[in-house]
Amino acid sequence: MHAPSSHPVAHGAPAATTRKSEIDALARQALTGHTAVVESLLAIVEPMVRRYCLARLSTYRRSYKSVDDVVQEICLGVLVALPRYRDRGGSFLYVVYTIASNKVADTFQERDRTTPVGEIPEQRSARQEPEQFVLASERGQRLARLLAELPHQQREILILRIALGLSSAETADALGSTPGTVRAHQHRALKRLRLLAAHRDQW
Repeated sequence: MHAPSSHPVAHGAPAATTRKSEIDALARQALTGHTAVVESLLAIVEPMVRRYCLARLSTYRRSYKSVDDVVQEICLGVLVALPRYRDRGGSFLYVVYTIASNKVADTFQERDRTTPVGEIPEQRSARQEPEQFVLASERGQRLARLLAELPHQQREILILRIALGLSSAETADALGSTPGTVRAHQHRALKRLRLLAAHRDQW
C-alpha cells in the first residue's frame, strides 16, 4: 500500500482504512526509535509528500529549490516531529499535512523574497514522447492556475483527494476536519472549477 490505487477509493473502503491504520501504527512504533520502523513510515509518507509538492508547486518555475529539496525538507520535518508525536485519537496524517503545507507556504514566501536564478528542470517520464510531454505539461499548468483561484481549503482538499488519492476520511484526518465537511467542500470546489474552466475557454 505504498501507492494509492488509480481508481477512486470509496469512503470507508478497506484499502483506505488499512493505509491510515498502517501510517498511524508505524508512527506509534517509531517512537521506540527503531530505525527500520522509521524507514518504513517514511517509505509510505515520502511518495504522498512528493505528489502533494508536485501538485502545489507545479507553477513554481523559478527558485533556489527544486521539488526534491522541498520533499526532503518535509521528510526531515516529519523526522524531527516524530519524537514529540502523541496519539490523542487523531491521525499522524494531520502532522504530515501540517508540516507539508507549512513548508510549501515557506517556499513560496522565499521565492517572493529572492531573485530567481533559473528554471527548475521539467521532470519527464522516459516513456513520454515530446508531444505528449508538452500536452501533459500544458494541462498540468492549466489545472494549477485554476486551482490557484480556489479558496485555500477547497484547493487543499482537491489536492489531497485527487493528487494524493486520499479518501474523504483520510483527508478529514489530515485537515483536522470531518468527512462530511470534506465532501461538501469538494463538491463546491469541483463546481467552482467547472465554472472557471468554462469561463477560461471563452477567452
